[in-house]
Amino acid sequence: MSVGPITHACRVFLSRHRLYPGHVSRALFNARKRDHNDRGRRLQLQGQSLDYPIDHGDELNDAYLEFHPGSGNTLLKVKRRRYWYREHGNGLADLIVFGRQLPEVVCLGLDRDRYRLTHLVEHEYDPFYLKSDPLVRRMRNAERHGRTALILTLLPTWAEEHWGYSDGGEIWRE
Repeated sequence: MSVGPITHACRVFLSRHRLYPGHVSRALFNARKRDHNDRGRRLQLQGQSLDYPIDHGDELNDAYLEFHPGSGNTLLKVKRRRYWYREHGNGLADLIVFGRQLPEVVCLGLDRDRYRLTHLVEHEYDPFYLKSDPLVRRMRNAERHGRTALILTLLPTWAEEHWGYSDGGEIWRE
């Protein structure tokens, strides 16, 4: 049983934190069932209030899953000091990388849905969103919360099968 399709990025995020997919989807389903009229019901994974804990949560280290009734998808939203990753009900996701910018001519000249994220963004570490390697729809420079940022709009892959994942290690089954 799962609550809506999730993205490959969500699958990798859960796997890297050793969150068992059946337990997470069941907890989200039960939370949604309890508060069916509350469209904003979320399953907090990390942060100040913890429904399903990942260690080291605070206001700059936050993650949660949310069922979006309009699309039927389960959305992942992650906030870190270096980046924010947010999936939307329209099938797109935003990645805000703080402290990075590109020349405007590069942002404007990007061909829509042609390049994968790993072709445009590099990190000294391997965050979950690079492992999923979605297509980049567009990118632009901006300022968010007083910091320079590169904002990328991504086209992730959504599937129900992503709930039964393995990130290269053991396969978890209920």
